[in-house]
Amino acid sequence: MTTTIGFLFEGHMFEKPLNPVLGETFQAKSIDGAKIYVEQTSHHPPVSHYYVEGPNSRYTFSGWSECVVKFGMT
Repeated sequence: MTTTIGFLFEGHMFEKPLNPVLGETFQAKSIDGAKIYVEQTSHHPPVSHYYVEGPNSRYTFSGWSECVVKFGMT
């Protein structure tokens, strides 16, 4: 999740690993001033919550992402 949102910003630069453990946070700031915050809130299943605030608070969006993996014969 962190990688997906992080690449929305041009000129991104990561200073932390992109495989967060439970409770680890990630913060970034884009060239235009938008801020992004991501936190790993569950390990099994993996859940990440995110919050993005645009420059000068022009917009915000937030949510969460949960990965579900299923194995089967098909």
